[in-house]
Amino acid sequence: MKEFFGTQMPKLGFGMMRLPRFEDKSFDIEQVKEMVDRFLAAGLKYVDTAYVYQGSEEVVKQALVDRYPRDSYYLATKLNAGNWAAANEEEAKKQLQTSLERTGAGYFDFYLLHALSKENIDNYEKYGIWEFVKEAKEKGLIRHYGFSFHDSAEVLEEVLTKHPDAEFVQLQINYADWDDPIVQSRKVYEVCVKHNKPVVVMEPVKGGTLANPPQQITDIFKEANPDASNASWAIRYVASLDQVMVVLSGMSTIGQMEDNLSYMSDFTECACRHYPDQVHILPLLHKGLSDADQHPGYLRGHEQRSHLRPDGRCEETLSFRDQRRRQGFRMHPLPAV
Repeated sequence: MKEFFGTQMPKLGFGMMRLPRFEDKSFDIEQVKEMVDRFLAAGLKYVDTAYVYQGSEEVVKQALVDRYPRDSYYLATKLNAGNWAAANEEEAKKQLQTSLERTGAGYFDFYLLHALSKENIDNYEKYGIWEFVKEAKEKGLIRHYGFSFHDSAEVLEEVLTKHPDAEFVQLQINYADWDDPIVQSRKVYEVCVKHNKPVVVMEPVKGGTLANPPQQITDIFKEANPDASNASWAIRYVASLDQVMVVLSGMSTIGQMEDNLSYMSDFTECACRHYPDQVHILPLLHKGLSDADQHPGYLRGHEQRSHLRPDGRCEETLSFRDQRRRQGFRMHPLPAV
């Protein structure tokens, strides 16, 4: 298995965005603690949160930081300089200190400029955020810095050419979006390979969509392995990519945690990366997406995400794909293979 930053990184990461909640929307802290316990007991280490994930950093403190030695896990969080998250340079830079206070972690192993796209890249430049994170690393407040990304391969090439010091990149990759002309999972991944940047994968199950695909796809997977969940095919698919350092899964229940641990706690690269193409999964998936209205409970795109603005108000943000749809971009069908 390929080493990243001098170590063999466990492949599964715990995404702290879709945490379990009660009906009143408060977090189920005890269930989160149990999930954290099982995650770390399985030898996994990478935990991901963000300044704009409402309440997440505080939960990380209660469920992880206050209960485990600091060297027993890797903690990642993010700074968002988008117009909705930071009105100016001061607000943007203040996020690091706020995140340190919320988590009590002392430092962050991985620190990301959040959700870069051509709509907000200029903010990160004019606010001096790249220099800011370099200085934070020199001060020992962060160990490694990179960015998460939601745009085209062309834009990613520009960012990495201008900022070759970025140490890793977080990308949306899953088998449904692999050749999607909007998300461009394959193309942006190949840009990272070209620049030799480790990749952190987000949305490997496409916001839950690939855990509940059309029945034809489920039947194909069950025939191949009756005991493997639909989500396991999606996560193992991206985890087998050579440049992928860790795959984030936004787990909401102990059951989801246990399913992921069953095949990812001792992950080895496998041929499953090629399986969806071999069985023509993508055309079937596209048919299911087109007929989504006839499938109650089937997710079409990602769920809306609730983020906390700096002023304390809550703002709904849409996935990159849904943003593009809202802005008038045509959603192309997934290609036949």
